[in-house]
Amino acid sequence: MLQHLSVFLCYVLALPSMSSEEKHWVCSSESVSIWYSYNGPLYYMSVAISPCSLGMTVYNITTTVIPMFTITRIGFHALIYYEDQLWLDHMQQDIPCEDLKLCDIIKGETLHETVPVYLRKYYGPKGEYRIYVDVNIVDDAENILTLRFNVTMQIKSTSSQNSFFLTAGSCRTSPILN
Repeated sequence: MLQHLSVFLCYVLALPSMSSEEKHWVCSSESVSIWYSYNGPLYYMSVAISPCSLGMTVYNITTTVIPMFTITRIGFHALIYYEDQLWLDHMQQDIPCEDLKLCDIIKGETLHETVPVYLRKYYGPKGEYRIYVDVNIVDDAENILTLRFNVTMQIKSTSSQNSFFLTAGSCRTSPILN
């Protein structure tokens, strides 16, 4: 009886920390569909990409974020899978926030930004690409927070006119730099 009670209490106490990950569409076109979900301490987040087509070297990514914390350091770990096979594993250690716009906002403030992202063309096969990103954030009270993002890209065509994606080191951007 005591064992069942402890299992029940663990389940009930864990419920408030669980959250459903609602899917959010980023864009959809003849060549690609992209959607994401996230889980973590944010009041609000949205992402949009234009143009929503493959074969471009410049994409404008618009983000709106309202955090539940003030950021002092940030890092991430990204995994990319193609058809359930690991394609890329990249980790960025925590870096101080002196030059990041994301760190200029405090708890509850809104950051709305459109940033150009320059990509080198890569001719990848059609299919499903899953991107998992864990963003590790240290807040002003030295608490370690994790935001988990799951992005799915469904590539619908593979002609050379529909090249996409980036390889490690080919992205030059200043998405959150001052």
